Formats: sequence, C-alpha cells, structure tokens
Amino acid sequence: MKIKLQKSIYPILFIALIVASCSPEDGVDGVDGAQGEQGPTGQNGADGQDGVDGEDAFPNTIFSNWFPTEIGDEEERSTNFSILIPAEHEEIFRSSTEGGIVLVYGRVVNERLTDTFQLPFIFRNIVKNDFSTVVFSSEEAQSRLLIYASTLDNSRRKLNFIQEYRYVLIPPPNSPSQKNSGKRTIAAQLISAGIDVSSYNQLATYFNIKY
Repeated sequence: MKIKLQKSIYPILFIALIVASCSPEDGVDGVDGAQGEQGPTGQNGADGQDGVDGEDAFPNTIFSNWFPTEIGDEEERSTNFSILIPAEHEEIFRSSTEGGIVLVYGRVVNERLTDTFQLPFIFRNIVKNDFSTVVFSSEEAQSRLLIYASTLDNSRRKLNFIQEYRYVLIPPPNSPSQKNSGKRTIAAQLISAGIDVSSYNQLATYFNIKY
C-alpha cells in the first residue's frame, strides 16, 4: 500500500512544475496619460432667506432735553427745584417709575471741566475739602422730578456746581412675564449689552444720542 501511494505523487508534482514554468511574467507599466481638462464651474446656489430682525430691547426709551439748573448763586445749606415732565412723556414716566428705570444725569460745564455724572452725585471742593450732594426723586402724582442739593456738614455754600440736567426714562419690558421683574430685567439687559448706566457716555452711545 505504501509503494502505490508514493508512485502516484510524481505525476502530480510534474504537472505542477509545468504549470509554474508556463506562467507569464508581468509587463512594464505604461506612461500615465495626460490630465483631462477641468470641468465647467457649477452654478451658485440660491441665496437663503433673510432672518427676522430682532426686537428692540428698549423700544420706548426717552432722553429729555438738557435743562438748565434753577439753583442760584447764593450760599445755602440746601435747595431744590423741579423738572416738569411734559404731557407726551407722562405715560412713559409713570410706567418707568412703577416697573422701569428713571435715570437723571447732571452736566458740569466750566472753564476747567466738562463732564456728565449720574445722580445721586457727591461733589468735593478740593480747595476747601468740603462735600455737597445732589439727588433726585420721582414724583409721579405731580409728573415731575425733584432735584435736591445740600451740603453734607450743614454749612452754607454755593450749590450750583451742576449747570444742566437731563432725565432718561426706560419703561418696563412689554412681555407680561417680565413686568414684575422689570427693573432687574432692564438692568440685566443693559449689563449684557456692556452698558454701565453710571457712565452717561456709554448710555448715550448705545442709544445713539448726541451729547
């Protein structure tokens, strides 16, 4: 049995050698063809629709004119005067005092200084090292703002260190859900817009108001 198995192997090996010797060799690669021309540029897609403009965060804000001070040149311990709100501003004034923000600014104009400050404001006389203050209150029933100036040590001195005043009325948000937190909402929106209301210049620039 072993002898017959060995004899049958030789024809198989012979055939394998013939097949291997007859396999053709790979040919040399041909030269790459020239690059084809670039196809035409496709047409631009249609423009998308414009987005909806966002709502103005403070649509009914009012900047008053500048009012000259009514505080005289006399030396006093305290004094005051009123700025009457015109009829066309009364509704905004009421809503601003209830749930919005009322701001008042005073402008100092003299040969050494021109600047604007938010009220309340403390004025220091560097030469005499004394202090005076000017504040305001909103009187909704009378539709007016009361400007009140006084010395801090109860002495007598001139209190007309601010020459002009202006008020700014920012009513509460229109959204019913935000009206109860109007002052906080407005303050947060102003801060988010990068506005410090103690800086009149920042506020005026944001609302595009001429100085």
